[in-house]
Amino acid sequence: MKDFIFEEDEPRDSVAFEFEPSLFHHLSHLKLQRNADWRWYYITNPKRKKIFGSLYMNIGSGGVTSAVRSPFGTVECVSDIPAEVLYDFIVFVEKSMRKLGTPAITIKNPPYAYAPRNMALLSTFLPNLGYAIEAAEISACVAVDGPFDRKINNMQKQVLQKAHQKGLHYKVIPIELLQEVYQFIERCHQEKGYQLSMNYSDLFEAVQKLPHRYLLSGVFLNEVMVASSVAVQVYGTLLYNFYMAHDPIYNKFSPAISLIEGLYQYCIENEMSLLDLGTSAFNGQPNFSLLDFKIRLGATLTPKITFKKVLIHG
Repeated sequence: MKDFIFEEDEPRDSVAFEFEPSLFHHLSHLKLQRNADWRWYYITNPKRKKIFGSLYMNIGSGGVTSAVRSPFGTVECVSDIPAEVLYDFIVFVEKSMRKLGTPAITIKNPPYAYAPRNMALLSTFLPNLGYAIEAAEISACVAVDGPFDRKINNMQKQVLQKAHQKGLHYKVIPIELLQEVYQFIERCHQEKGYQLSMNYSDLFEAVQKLPHRYLLSGVFLNEVMVASSVAVQVYGTLLYNFYMAHDPIYNKFSPAISLIEGLYQYCIENEMSLLDLGTSAFNGQPNFSLLDFKIRLGATLTPKITFKKVLIHG
């Protein structure tokens, strides 16, 4: 414990981390979520002069949250952070929140698979400290550790083989065609009665700020786009399939399988070790058909949990 110090400050650039922060914890992305009222809590080691743990919280009228408009926001830290240090750090943050008079704290964790040890600790320590589960989702992550056809079951292999024979092919799409990709995905979702979580202008702003972290790609038949994806490189070794859709006219070809195959191959070529296929839910309830589809493609299920603690009862 004596080697670590807890501090509070305004978020700033040019900080030396002992670990790789996620895309969603970059200052430029925090400003996209909400431009003001961010507080930065961090664990430092004076001897090493580096940050060993970090948490960003945004202060609002209804409380503070670690993720305003992003898939997650949590304590990010070195993989071998002492358990006691992580526990005491959460206590430190809560004490600061109480001094500010905030009514509640929300911490939105990523899927367990992102950082299994630390997520296991956080998901235990938060309830120990009186946090309750506000939302529970299931994510599906594929370990990139071999050929894609060894991941999927025999039925999916046959479907994929037929798609190849019909000429379906995957390719990366220039970032300049973001609007075309977004409109395609939006139309496909609307036909199913779904709504995208981001409008085009917000997504465009995010991509403009960090274009190298976004991947647009699609599956084509005779140069006609039949499926497309917007993926995000969350870490150097992790690709998150943020949005994906296919034209139902081409259901018989199952273009979604070809699309995920392409994303998987992209991960191999770019030395990424994990492909996150996202959560499988609709209106807060499991979407079992989508979940089963991802399992058949070799995904491992992993929980994604948001915790909340009420500090001031009305």
